[in-house]
Amino acid sequence: MPLFALPDPQDLADIIADRLDVLCDEPLSPETRSQVIDNCIAPVTLMIRAGEMVCAAGELEQMVFVNLIGTLTAQAENLDMAELT
Repeated sequence: MPLFALPDPQDLADIIADRLDVLCDEPLSPETRSQVIDNCIAPVTLMIRAGEMVCAAGELEQMVFVNLIGTLTAQAENLDMAELT
């Protein structure tokens, strides 16, 4: 049984746009916003596929996967999104 829910790949553009709204203090230009969304679609799709694979493998595999994502998140928490835009 999966330990986490995976988004529907058809919803990715909206999901990424929502994340941009949360992460960015100021609005992005339409061109930048579109570019970021386009650039994120393939990597996020791969992440979803990887999630599907570990969900099919077992609970321990899911825990390792989530832990690795948590490690990446912890490393990125010190980034100032305003500096990246």
